[in-house]
Amino acid sequence: IPEITKDHLVDLKKILLAGGEPFLIKEHTDTLRSLLEVNPKCLVEVTTNLSTLSTPFYEVLKQFPNVTICVSFESTGDRYEYIRYGSSWGNFKRNLEQVAKDFSSVQANMIFFPLSVIDIHNAILVAKDYISNENIFINPEQGGIGFTTVNKHSLNTLASKLTDFANTQPEVLQDRLLSNISNMQSNADATTLFRYIQFDKLTNQDHKLLFKELY
Repeated sequence: IPEITKDHLVDLKKILLAGGEPFLIKEHTDTLRSLLEVNPKCLVEVTTNLSTLSTPFYEVLKQFPNVTICVSFESTGDRYEYIRYGSSWGNFKRNLEQVAKDFSSVQANMIFFPLSVIDIHNAILVAKDYISNENIFINPEQGGIGFTTVNKHSLNTLASKLTDFANTQPEVLQDRLLSNISNMQSNADATTLFRYIQFDKLTNQDHKLLFKELY
């Protein structure tokens, strides 16, 4: 980023700013200011967890006419706060409402993995208050542990409930959910999620209380 000049920015059609959290990265703000000066019609896409809007980045971003905000979340309440450790669900909802007012193009990017399948239907219902069905995306976790260490009986129950929910949704969401549900496969007789056991030790939590449906 320090090597990017206005000459690099002047002919851009699209720029994607991710992170970390882009709203908190000073260099992203500097880049946006330069872009606004030489190429204000450039499409700006931002992937964010919406942890905060009170940053110079957000104020500069609002000056662009073509912005897409891609919001990362896949659960609600206490489960959201576990998955997105350090974030506040109440704060997130307020920020989601605000970006929906400030920008005409908002997307949701939801990660489909063992912890999220319990509550992703509620996250989808929240998203639908602010985001069109076509712009709610559901993607498998990349490089994650998958479902093979979740006991098969719990997994089948969760898959059945989520399928019932999917069948109540518009076709685009139904298809996206069902394609992920098909990957909920396991032969395990017991659930063992070492990754989250280790995380619990670091954060003084117990995922088994919040995600007991997996057990």
